[in-house]
Order: sequence, then C-alpha cells, then structure tokens
Amino acid sequence: MGWNASGSSGVTGYHVHYGLSSGSYTQVTDAGNNLSATISSLTAGQTYFFAVTAYNGAGLESAPSNEVSYTPSVSSSPAPITVGSGLFNSGSVPSNVTIDDPNAVELGVKFTVATAGKITAICFYKGPQNTGTHDAHLWSSTGTLLASATFSGESASGWQQVTLQNPVAVAAGTTYIVSYHTNGYYSEDDYYFSNSYTNGSLTAPASGSSGGNGVYAYGGSGSFPSNTYNAANYWVDLVFVPGT
Repeated sequence: MGWNASGSSGVTGYHVHYGLSSGSYTQVTDAGNNLSATISSLTAGQTYFFAVTAYNGAGLESAPSNEVSYTPSVSSSPAPITVGSGLFNSGSVPSNVTIDDPNAVELGVKFTVATAGKITAICFYKGPQNTGTHDAHLWSSTGTLLASATFSGESASGWQQVTLQNPVAVAAGTTYIVSYHTNGYYSEDDYYFSNSYTNGSLTAPASGSSGGNGVYAYGGSGSFPSNTYNAANYWVDLVFVPGT
C-alpha cells in the first residue's frame, strides 16, 4: 500500500495500523521513512481496515489518515492494496481479456484530474497469456516521460500495480497519459471511450474530444503511445491521491 506525504514536514516515519473492524486497529507495521508498505499473511476472504499515521523524532504521532478496507482474494498471489483512487474499481474487468495480437506494444489512456494531486502508482489488467516483463510509464500529453517503473511479483492474471518511486504531481484540468508495455496478448474493449468516463476526481475524455483516447504505439518499451483505434480501452489505470 502507498500514501501521500503532502504537508508532512518533520516526519521521520510512518505506522500502518490495521484490524478486522472499522476504526479498531489491533496490529501495526512500521514502514520507516517510506511511502509504501507490504502487509503479508492476510487471510483470504477476510476484510481488513487500514489507516496510516506519521511520527517524528520525538515520538509524537499524527491522527490516523482516512481509512481504506481490503479483502484478499483466494489466489496464489495477492492483489495489491491501494490507498487513493483510480479510473476503475477493483471489480472492473475487461469483456475481452485476451486479444490475439503477439506484437510488442505500448498501451495507454489519456486522463485528467479535477483537482491537483499526485500519481503514486500505475496499474493494468493482465490476462493469463499476457506474459513477460511489463513496464509502466506516465507521460505529458505531448510525450514528455514523467515517470517509469517495472512491475514485479505479478499474479497470473487480474489487476497488477507498481508503486512509483517518486510520486508525480499533476495539475487540475491538464491531460496526461498513463501506459504500460506488453509483449502481446493484452486486454482490449473497443468503443469504451466513445463517451467520456469519470470516476471520482479522474476522467478519461471521450475519444472524439481529445484527439483520440485509448492510445498505443507498436515497438519497444517506452514508445510514446499516440495512435488510436476504435476508442479502445486497454485497461490501464493509476492511483491518484488528491492534495497539493
């Protein structure tokens, strides 16, 4: 899980508190001076509730952050725990999990935010044939690379997430592109962005109003995705944390 450190001057570390009831945290993990932590040994099917506090060198601890809940699925590899919001919910899945295209390609989506904040992670939906190394990229609308990361510890299929080493500040009303690189056999739903799609503070603009949405570029990892086809959704997502 990851969180936003905005306004945390003097902080020397973070505690992740969690438990089985909302507002009742019976366990704690010290994340040190990091903006993410991995919580292991959670019971599949059991709902957990999490909150983060900051502490300083004198031992003073802040009030808890907003609470987030998570229920691990029965799987050989657990899904990521996300603090923040994305375009899609964790239960959103593609209609076409695997497209029969064996070519290496960068796939992405254009998005805007309603309020300033930070991008802390990048996600994509993985089908069982979408194998190999996957790299994540965050771009300006004109092709400036703002951040990159490589996914690790992926599950066989389902949503995958990689935390950015340095969260990227984004401005309200500005268009950005989030993408990932695959060796092929990716997920795709055509005409998904024929109309704009909004979830909370995030909007994927309609393909016709943004010069095309659902973007791609065949080639190596880090190719700027500027081509479009059928307003397709390639099921790329992000984690956005509001705040200056």
